[in-house]
Amino acid sequence: MQNRVTALFDGDEAAFLSAILTGDTSGLSEEARSDLSEAGLSHILAVSGLHCGFLMTLILLLTGRHRHRLAAALALPVLMFYTLLTGASPSVVRACIMVVFVLAAPLFQRDSDPPTTLSAALFLILLANPFAAASISLQLSFGAMAGLLWLTPKLQDLLLGERPSGKVCRLLVSSLSATVGAMAFTVPLCAVYFGSLVLISPVSNLLCLTASSLVFTLGLGAVLASFLWVPLGTVIGFVPALLTRYILWISGVLASVPHHALYFTNPYLKYWLVFLYVLFAAAFFLRPKARRKYAVAGVLAAVSLAVTVRLGAPHYTRGGLDAYVLDVGQGRRAADLRREICPGGLRQPQQLVRRRRHRGGSPGHHGLRDAGLSDSDPL
Repeated sequence: MQNRVTALFDGDEAAFLSAILTGDTSGLSEEARSDLSEAGLSHILAVSGLHCGFLMTLILLLTGRHRHRLAAALALPVLMFYTLLTGASPSVVRACIMVVFVLAAPLFQRDSDPPTTLSAALFLILLANPFAAASISLQLSFGAMAGLLWLTPKLQDLLLGERPSGKVCRLLVSSLSATVGAMAFTVPLCAVYFGSLVLISPVSNLLCLTASSLVFTLGLGAVLASFLWVPLGTVIGFVPALLTRYILWISGVLASVPHHALYFTNPYLKYWLVFLYVLFAAAFFLRPKARRKYAVAGVLAAVSLAVTVRLGAPHYTRGGLDAYVLDVGQGRRAADLRREICPGGLRQPQQLVRRRRHRGGSPGHHGLRDAGLSDSDPL
């Protein structure tokens, strides 16, 4: 499959298609990888229930929504093959088990219950491997799914209200509710494991989630068509190639927005996060059930966040930074150092190292100069 992808697409387009179809992100450039991460879009490339949902959408388009037996007969082997193809990560196994329960329920004249299927998926995964509970992938996957099942419908009802809304409004509200619902239980996990909070994530998902589903569906169609006739795959692949460029461009733009992401090196940010959850929990349990209390909670959260960022600013600006790199003549450490000292998507880091003027000519020094360091001292 990856050979077909590289035959149909070029550069980061091919790497993005390979990543979204198989989960292999090794071909992505450092810039594309950093932009997607900083924009909160890395989950698009992490094979999970989202991709299984894309695959099920394609199957339902081919079979029709009312032909349950045919959809189940086609989906079960396809999902099992896709699970093995992508390495059977906990997130994919969870999604596959849930889809199997949902497809099997009508066949046995039973109603599918999402919380029950989620619990059953967790039980089966832990039954096979109890140590999977320590997997970050499993925790993020089940946390996101729990938020989608419990919080997303409540947010959607809250935002739409009782007044009739148009299709565009419903689509926007549905996308925003799903993003916030998935973030509700995963933000604390990301804070613990990755030390970051991507504020721009709701915007980036609103702009790119639909495009990513089309990239997956049409990209897979192009790859399958290329096995029959390569020019046909090339024609079908024109649209996903354009959409891939769009996603990469949007991620680059959003990653350059000031304060698009915050980092828990700010010692006050963890207290703000606790305050945020307590604030909205209080708004949820308080009566009456009006939308105004959530607006007040949102304003208080925004004001307190601004104060938190302001209080934490001295921790980023005081003192200087001396970086020491072992020059091996290939510039590899320069690339690693660039990732370490230029977090947050900074494009023009200035005065990070205040040393003697650059005198060397090695690739490593040039790499650091390209990263924005004005001065360096070769060892």
